[in-house]
Amino acid sequence: SNLSSPLGVISNEVPGYKPYSTHKLRHGDLAKDLFNSSVDLYHQLRARFVQRHSERMAWFLRERRWSDCFVLGLHVRTGNGEGGEFDTKKRGIPDLDLWTREAASTLATFLRRYRHSKPPLLFIATDMSRVVGLL
Repeated sequence: SNLSSPLGVISNEVPGYKPYSTHKLRHGDLAKDLFNSSVDLYHQLRARFVQRHSERMAWFLRERRWSDCFVLGLHVRTGNGEGGEFDTKKRGIPDLDLWTREAASTLATFLRRYRHSKPPLLFIATDMSRVVGLL
């Protein structure tokens, strides 16, 4: 996904990366090696992203005054009409309106129970912009 800023566009896509899944593997060395390899790759990608985009990230955090807020992050993956494995595994959200109402209710309950001295700020990462408006 991309983020527009006065400093340009931040892209977190990884060219040529093909994800692997350990859910089909039996327990054992291969699964552990694959998991450890994925963890290593994540750390390398994160370090590379931070190194390449630290100035843009700092701008983003300053612009939205994150240090003045209690930030809650929510990643909502709807599939955005995607087919293939996403569809066959039924990973989508069948009723987005209902899901967002329930998510909003859960977040409100959380904020009532766990009060913070700073005002809340909800950061939403999603593949469908409609989610932002619904929450």
